[in-house]
Amino acid sequence: LIKSFAAGDATSALGVNSSGQIVGTRTAPGAAPQALFWASAASPPVVLSAPSQATTCEATAINDSGEIVGWAYISGGTTPVPLVWNSSTAQPTGLSVVGESTGVSALSISNAGQIYGVGRDNLLWTSATATAQVIVLVPSGFFLQFESFGNDGTIYGATSNPTLPPLWDAREYPPNSPTGVALPGFDWYAVGAANNGDIFGVQKARMALDSGLLLRGGVFSTLNAIIPSVN
Repeated sequence: LIKSFAAGDATSALGVNSSGQIVGTRTAPGAAPQALFWASAASPPVVLSAPSQATTCEATAINDSGEIVGWAYISGGTTPVPLVWNSSTAQPTGLSVVGESTGVSALSISNAGQIYGVGRDNLLWTSATATAQVIVLVPSGFFLQFESFGNDGTIYGATSNPTLPPLWDAREYPPNSPTGVALPGFDWYAVGAANNGDIFGVQKARMALDSGLLLRGGVFSTLNAIIPSVN
């Protein structure tokens, strides 16, 4: 278990890089949610700088260069603002969004600095200073949900298959060439990928609990759950 704050706080780890640095969020009773950074799993959490007048701030992903993305709600606003931190000690910067795309959260950042976010549309920033591009990579009639980047910039996520509702096929998306891997009889979606090409995600079985899933060399396996003891 990674270190958290005081008892009663709700702490979530949402992203990790190859060096073991972790980002996430903390919600304390009576306080606004804060974005967190851990230098390692054994290190104490550090609160990341938040925009002025932020009422909620969350860090969702970190790349191997230590660049962090996330989002915040600003006092008086009703939709999230996408953010990027150049490092764990930097002030966050707001990302430029497409005019019609409001309420955007930045969710993932590749080692090349590409950023994926979602709001009304699925969005891609080629860099922290670029304007967001709306991503449309699937045929009409499909629903698309992106989750994260691989180290090579491949985007992982899921798309619905209109011929087999409500099944989902996990997909990886090099530009303009989506490919799918089906798991018959189950819904599943990809969350990310390791350096060796393994794809990990979540299996959603009907009338059963969700479970972690690993796709290695074209073969699926279910990840063992860790059940903490209760004293």
